[in-house]
Amino acid sequence: MLNLMRHWWNQSIHQHKAMISDSQVKLQNRLRRKLFAGVVRKIHVHALKCCLSQLQTISRSLCTGVYSKTTGLPCFHKLLEIEEANGTLTPQDFHAHWWISYQDAPRVRPQLFLNRRLLPREDRRDDEVKRRGSRELE
Repeated sequence: MLNLMRHWWNQSIHQHKAMISDSQVKLQNRLRRKLFAGVVRKIHVHALKCCLSQLQTISRSLCTGVYSKTTGLPCFHKLLEIEEANGTLTPQDFHAHWWISYQDAPRVRPQLFLNRRLLPREDRRDDEVKRRGSRELE
């Protein structure tokens, strides 16, 4: 039994190492631009490919920040601004989710709701219904 467990454990370690090496960019020609010089092998390949696809879209609309907030990736406007300034992306431009090494990622504490008025209305209604139900049982 122990040998079977050891074999399974070694297989999972090898798979994990393979996934990590795949996520680190084996510098593709498309990612050799100066824009990506600061994030290659620090940010996951999928995130960098999403940035490339963002650069290929031509968006003339104003930046609302929705794309960056929902994906954790820099939007077209920020990418274009950095590229026109001949700058490079930094890992801080990406949410910690996209970092390959989580030890280096900035730590963000989750928000705590200490005031009931800050909770969404649906959650408050659920609490009120539960309280009413317990009163009826008394």
